[in-house]
Amino acid sequence: MAEIISAARYNELQGRIAALLGVGSGDKGYNQNVNSSPQPIGTTIRADHMNDLRIDFGKVYTHINGREPTTVITVTTDDEITEALYAAYETLIAEVEADRFIIDLTQSTTEVSGANSEKNGATAPWGGTSLPQQINHTVDVSFQNSNERRGFFNAGGQIRFEAFLDISNVPADTNLAKNQDWQTMLSNSGQIQFGRAATVTTGSGTAYAIGNEDLTETFQKIYLKEGDPTGTYSENQWYIEAKQKNSSTITFNIVFWDQDVGTGGADEYVAGFLTSSIVHFRAAGSYVENDAPSYAKTSDL
Repeated sequence: MAEIISAARYNELQGRIAALLGVGSGDKGYNQNVNSSPQPIGTTIRADHMNDLRIDFGKVYTHINGREPTTVITVTTDDEITEALYAAYETLIAEVEADRFIIDLTQSTTEVSGANSEKNGATAPWGGTSLPQQINHTVDVSFQNSNERRGFFNAGGQIRFEAFLDISNVPADTNLAKNQDWQTMLSNSGQIQFGRAATVTTGSGTAYAIGNEDLTETFQKIYLKEGDPTGTYSENQWYIEAKQKNSSTITFNIVFWDQDVGTGGADEYVAGFLTSSIVHFRAAGSYVENDAPSYAKTSDL
């Protein structure tokens, strides 16, 4: 029967899916257009209302699972609006609410930032005696507004970092030990992934439970990798810190700190070719697509 789902019951489902798909608030909201809309109390819910609702459920479900839901159907007549259909929607909304931070890889893309930084240690060495001990790669990552920023991370978006040191062409008189330690340290770090509520790494090092939701106007360390604790260069550090510059912009400071000062007054320098790399991972699927952020370097290596 067409009136088995009242406007009040319809609106309860519509409000919950709109909170996930639309602007939302807090840890809900992908910041996408919502097809359905709440209906005035007393409205008879018709097939077109239910099909608008199914489109929105399909967008969220496909974003999470990579395929359309099969438990809720597109109705062709009002008579197909049944109690069983409403129960299927109730089950499905609970499922997608629980899984809302998942993104199926088929619904995503990874893109370069255009904000990488490089330093050729063969011509601009660092870390040695009378040379810079700390070099920084600092980048502002900006979204169109605060809702775009929140939706990017709620939908599974990440800002990702890697660093590499190529020592294949260092000068012949270079002490390789320190360069090899830096190369190994960075290689073992893997990829650092800054997300909604935490930072994780695919390699080793300390990734902190700090994500987009945890940022303040003061830098917080989101990742730290130190030199081999049993080796000569244990003091060396690569770390990343982040802060909220404003409601739509995050500043990341990527620091390479050569704290080893050597022994007997001699401190070897880093002569390899250093690359600090940034990419982003974002929702870019059939139904949910978040805009890519823009990048501005404020400090180069």
